[in-house]
Amino acid sequence: MNIEVEKFSWSDIEKICIDFKKRCDFNFEYIIAITRGGWIPSVILSHYFGIRKVIPFQIYETEDDAINSKKNKPLIGNNLNFKFIKNKTCLIVDDIFGTGATLHEVGKIIKKYTTKTKSFVCVMNDSNYKNEYNLPDFIGKHVSKWVIFPWEDSNER
Repeated sequence: MNIEVEKFSWSDIEKICIDFKKRCDFNFEYIIAITRGGWIPSVILSHYFGIRKVIPFQIYETEDDAINSKKNKPLIGNNLNFKFIKNKTCLIVDDIFGTGATLHEVGKIIKKYTTKTKSFVCVMNDSNYKNEYNLPDFIGKHVSKWVIFPWEDSNER
């Protein structure tokens, strides 16, 4: 099977994050990074917004890092007790939005602690989205191919 891919460079990701910063009119107190892919854009955004409070949210959906890897129902990992974000304004960040299941699960848990959240994803894969879950508040770029980020591509290192 020949899968079409779209490779993103480091400068592509930086541009997406800069564009988001320019159009965002919210003041966040915390950034919640969906691990693993959300770590890198979360750190970039933490510098752009001047937010030092970046916290991980561990969740797993794909079985491995292969192109077109099998997806499972999102499994929640070992996470912090999020009581300290009560009534705080939080930005939830992930690298990609496909079906929407991961962001949906994270949002359900975070909203138990605060309703002051917005979500941002660098890329939305429109070919995977089935209109089952709410879209992120901010989307950096729309694609319809399998995405390879620079932190996944050994040729970029």
